[in-house]
Amino acid sequence: GNASFSRARFTGNAWFGGARFTGNAWFGGARFTGSARFNVTRFTGNAWFNEARFTGEASFNAARFTGDARFDDAVFRAHGIFVGAWFEQTRQFGPLLAHRELVLDEAQFLQPVQIEVSTIKLSCRRARFPGGVQLRLRWARVVLDDTDFPAPSILTGIPRLAGSRMSAQERRSARAWPSLLGEEISERPQLLSLRRANVAGLRLSNITAADCLFTGAHNLDKLRLEAGVGFTTTSAPERGPRSWDWRQVIAEERAWRAARSRRWATWLPRWAAAVLDRPFRSLRWVAPHWPEWFDQPKSGDLNPGQIAAVYRALRKGREDAKDEPGAADFYYGEMEMRRCARPAAGIPVDGRSNRGRVERCVLTAYWLVSGYGLRAWRALAWLIAVTAMLALVFHLVGFTSPPQPVSYWTSLLYALRATLSLADSEVTLTAWGKLLQAVLRLTGPVLLSLALLALRGRVKR
Repeated sequence: GNASFSRARFTGNAWFGGARFTGNAWFGGARFTGSARFNVTRFTGNAWFNEARFTGEASFNAARFTGDARFDDAVFRAHGIFVGAWFEQTRQFGPLLAHRELVLDEAQFLQPVQIEVSTIKLSCRRARFPGGVQLRLRWARVVLDDTDFPAPSILTGIPRLAGSRMSAQERRSARAWPSLLGEEISERPQLLSLRRANVAGLRLSNITAADCLFTGAHNLDKLRLEAGVGFTTTSAPERGPRSWDWRQVIAEERAWRAARSRRWATWLPRWAAAVLDRPFRSLRWVAPHWPEWFDQPKSGDLNPGQIAAVYRALRKGREDAKDEPGAADFYYGEMEMRRCARPAAGIPVDGRSNRGRVERCVLTAYWLVSGYGLRAWRALAWLIAVTAMLALVFHLVGFTSPPQPVSYWTSLLYALRATLSLADSEVTLTAWGKLLQAVLRLTGPVLLSLALLALRGRVKR
């Protein structure tokens, strides 16, 4: 029948492993001073843990909740572990407070569920949400490896927990978290990994994805990045090099570049590397800041081809959302990784390596001239430089009958007109002059077009 442990006090350990609750089970307001173990417990009716307090570790591994399971205003002062838990009718999980971590690895929520949690670590590996989920989080560093989001779902940061009582208790607890972690953390949730997850229905909002790993995620092009999703930029000195070429970068590229940024030092004597280290320090890429408990990728696990595929999928998602300017940075990252890619070792010589070298040369030229069609200033700078240089050559060897008065500035004006394909009948050209005129009439419109293309990419709706 029904079992009530409401406001009970368990001074020692409380082990309910393998227990069967055929009716409803009430644990509302219960206090567990020691560890609480509900492993492989079966709750056929409803299970209420509202306002329960778990001082020690609380373990619900492989627990099965056939009815509704409520943990409203529950507090886990150590670890809340729900590995392999089965929630059949639960639609609301929380709001709850977990001081150290909440583990939902391999958990299954069969109904659409809202999970509202404040914690410093949320592990949700291999979890299943066939009906969709709303993950409403604060403070958490989130790992979603191998998790399945087939239905519309959202991961978002929230300004406060529901209920003034829980919010006040969270504020008191959060004061101790920096000393516990040894570093400052933000109220804004931080997504660390989506590796091998199915993100077909997932949307991200008001979170930090600066150190998030996307490699191996399925349906990544369907991932939606809404307002407030932050990435690291190349101009942030604490995350990457101090660069005038501002763009958003993902963690995989930063980790790959950081692993390669000091390889030049291995070619030099130690004293030479030490001398050159300081002037080049501001240009050095810094690896993402992952916590010690996180399963970090090895440097050999990342290659530019995989990173380019991640950028391509994220770019397509932005383009499908009609965010062309937002997709531009991901396109730039994709092209950068394609330019840096090398043929895999062991590929037989069948022309692929040659095509790879040719493609890298083309991409390098495209990058130098216009920043992959995204840097208007670069195309304009090349246009000015080419026009000024050829104007000097015109002045020296290009004219049989030069424009009047004879000076470099009149030659520059003529070169500018030639760039715009404007004829000048008063001028007679030498053979070299005709060649230079043809070069200007070709390069001028091309560089102007690249500059206009870059501007269009930044303002296109």
